This record gives sequence, structure tokens and C-alpha cells, in this order.
Amino acid sequence: MNLSASAIGDFKKCPTLHKLRREDRIVPVEDPDHLRVGTNWHKLLEVLSLEPESVCRDCAQLAQPVTGCLYCGGEGFLPKDTMDIAVRFLYDAYSVGGVLVGGKEVEYYTLLNALAGYSWYWLSQEQYETVVREHKFEVPIRTTTGRALPGVQLRGMIDKIVRNEHGQLLIMEHKSTSRSIDSDSTIWPHFSMSVQSYLYPQVAQRLQLDGELKDWGVKASDPPIFGVLFDAFHKPQISPKKLTQGDSKTFVETGKYCGQIFTMLRGENDCFIHANGTQLEHEPGKKEGTFAIRETPEMFGARLLQDIGERPEFYFARREVARTTGDFERFQRELLSIYQTIRLMKKNDSWYHNDQQCEATYKCPYIPICYANKDVSEEIPNGFKKI
Repeated sequence: MNLSASAIGDFKKCPTLHKLRREDRIVPVEDPDHLRVGTNWHKLLEVLSLEPESVCRDCAQLAQPVTGCLYCGGEGFLPKDTMDIAVRFLYDAYSVGGVLVGGKEVEYYTLLNALAGYSWYWLSQEQYETVVREHKFEVPIRTTTGRALPGVQLRGMIDKIVRNEHGQLLIMEHKSTSRSIDSDSTIWPHFSMSVQSYLYPQVAQRLQLDGELKDWGVKASDPPIFGVLFDAFHKPQISPKKLTQGDSKTFVETGKYCGQIFTMLRGENDCFIHANGTQLEHEPGKKEGTFAIRETPEMFGARLLQDIGERPEFYFARREVARTTGDFERFQRELLSIYQTIRLMKKNDSWYHNDQQCEATYKCPYIPICYANKDVSEEIPNGFKKI
């Protein structure tokens, strides 16, 4: 048995969810919107933190540069500005044949401008030095006496270990949420209860003591990795809107919107008006010659970026959480209990449903299977695939 932080999280949420995703290997053909945004945001921050002008690992593994490589563009080395890589990854995720996928343009411009705002906000006041990037691990689960359990491994990847201004080492965890990230928000204790917030520091301490991080400059004799830095992104709660007639007229005449300049193109009799190549949706007003336009996805992105610039703390926040020996001992007991329960359920092929999670916050993507009581061993339901 191989367990990861995400697999353990699935099991804690719902054993049947864990079985369908981890045992049966059945997944939705397309991720729900909230999962896709979170996954893409995490990937963007991952590539944004790569070391500029370093050797492209993907091309190095193939012993030659690859034309069109998303990391290096076929040059063999990463660019000076890793934002270029992030933008390439984002466009690749939301386009087909060089054209943005219809219906997902707003999501694309949301992430693009949020990334620009994040880079501006944090890099201008950077307090953390990245010392470890993408370190894979595979370690045994141990009993409370330290004995390694046979036939089970914890696998995963520590995205980042950072050093704060006091020289202390922390695991950096990126989180995205639609909930408030104010200092008194309950999202922070919720983050601190996550599996990653216990598992990764515990594993990192073990790797550090075993000397497996020395190539990164982290020695066994250094102060132990002591906790987690949560890096939170409050996903925008705004969406494209209709402009007033006055603002619509000003925009069409000047091309200026929320601090950005758009190239305007008019057709005959002003019937077709384009902003940066996108036709504007507009409604005629009561008076002749008046109209109200709706923001294009790119215009919406400009307004979002302006809002981020005016109140960045609404969208981005960080908090350090220390972990104690007692925290790790409690988590170790919890981990053993989870492993034993999974093992028992797997042996008896008996997995219960957690009906409290089916429609909590977001609808579970496996509702069509569970509500219809479908047997996935006989046929893969529509909208799902086997991996």
C-alpha cells in the first residue's frame, strides 16, 4: 500500500471517495471548476519559484532541448523571468490549437492577473528564501515504538522548504480558498489541521536527520524544520459586469479601462465594436446612440488586477504555524489508525459513505455514482474514466 497526503485526505473526507479514486482508479473526465482553479494556481506558483536561468530538468533528462518545451521554450535553460514559464503553462492549460477554450476565458484571465498581482505583492517584500524545491520522498510508516510497518510507504513531494528572516526552516504550503483570509478568519485553524501541515514537516525532519537534504544545503546539524508557512490566495468573488452607459461610451472612445489600454476596432455604423480582437456585447439604451457594454474576459482581468493593487491583503496572506514533538506524536497515532482502517476496509471490501460530505461546500464529483448506487466494476459511468 502506498499512501500520500492527498490519499489520506480523500479517506478522511469519505472512504468511498478514497476507494473510487485510489482503488478503482475512476476519476471525472473533467475536474470541477473549484478543483481546476486550485490545481492550476498551485502549478503556476510552483513554476514561478523555479531558479531563473537554471538547466531545464525536463530537457536534461532527454539529453537535448525539446522544441516547444513549456519550461525553457527549447533553449535548454530557464528564462531570466520565471513569470514567462508560468504564463506559458497557464495558456497551455486553457487553450487548444492556440485559441482559448470557449467558456473558460474568464478563468484564464482571473489566474493570469492574480498571478501578476501575487508576484508584484510578495516579491516586493520577500521575507522567505526558497532552499528546497520539489523534493520527492518515500518513507515507511512507523509505529509509536519506531518500527517500520511492512508493505506500506508514504509517498509524495515537498514542493518547497523556505527559510524565514530569522533563519528558521519551514515547509511552504500554497492554499486557495473562496473564504476570507483575514487575520481572524477560521480558515487558518482549518489549514493548520490539514494532513500536509503535519505530514510534510514530520517527513522533512526525518529526511533532514538522515542527511537526505544535504545536497540542498540543509544539514542534519541545522535547527530542525519546525513548521509550515501557509501562503493563501483568496479566490476572486467578482465576475464580469455590465458597464454604465457613460462608462461604455468613454471606453469605446478612449480604449482606456482600469489602467489598461485596449485596441478598439469599429465596424460599419458601429454595429461591430472589438476590444483587443474580442467583439463587445452591448445593449442599446433608450436614447438613440446610447448603449451599455458588458466586460470581456480581458476587461474583467484588468478590473481584477486594479482591485488587487488597491487591496492586496484581501487576496493574499501568509501565516507561520509551528509544530511541536507532541503534534507529531499525535499525528503519528492518527496516521496508524487511518492505515489500519484502510487496510481493514480493503481486506473486507467494505467502504462506508460519508453522506455529510456529498454536498458540503462543493458537490462531490462522485455523486452521480453514489446516488445511483452504480457498480463501477461492471461499467465506467458516463463522465468518468479509468486511469
